[in-house]
Amino acid sequence: MADDRLPRLEARAQAEHGWEPDDWAAILRRRRRLDWLSAGGLVLAAVLFPIVRLVLDRSLDLSFWVFLAIVLINAWETWQRHRTEEGRVRWERETGQKVRLGHALREHVSIGRDERDVVTARARAINRWAPAHVVGWPLLAVLTLVGIDADGGQYRDARLVFGVGVSLLCAILVFRAATRVRRARRWLADPLPRDDSPAA
Repeated sequence: MADDRLPRLEARAQAEHGWEPDDWAAILRRRRRLDWLSAGGLVLAAVLFPIVRLVLDRSLDLSFWVFLAIVLINAWETWQRHRTEEGRVRWERETGQKVRLGHALREHVSIGRDERDVVTARARAINRWAPAHVVGWPLLAVLTLVGIDADGGQYRDARLVFGVGVSLLCAILVFRAATRVRRARRWLADPLPRDDSPAA
């Protein structure tokens, strides 16, 4: 959907829901840009990885081809989301819902009585996956560091730097997951709007 059609999307959504962002166009542009950057980063990693392996005199194993397949699928899906009419309409609808749900959980505010159950379902899903994040990301960091230490070899220092980077990334992801879980539990303890309050 072109940007000149976004005001109609905003006006229609404003009439149907209790809360909308001030500028849908800016939000969708930002989300679209991040989507393309994410896909581009994966493609760049897929290009650089075999070069690094060749410099280190390492052959390309099965993990690289699996990663390459994932990158190609992601790139194709990104293209479909943003370069086809049907894909853009679906992406903007889903992104709009994510923005509204995220706002409801982050700010603990109602986005409309008719969407309270949708927000609650999202909060329950986040809470249900909490143990996977709390255990999974630290475990990945530990396994990465242990694998590097056990392997040794000529490029151990470079791999150690990589392992520390992975560990820092895992720590950030754990912190973000903990924040999302805290917000989800706050919503589950007090879904909005309350039954005794007027509709948003």
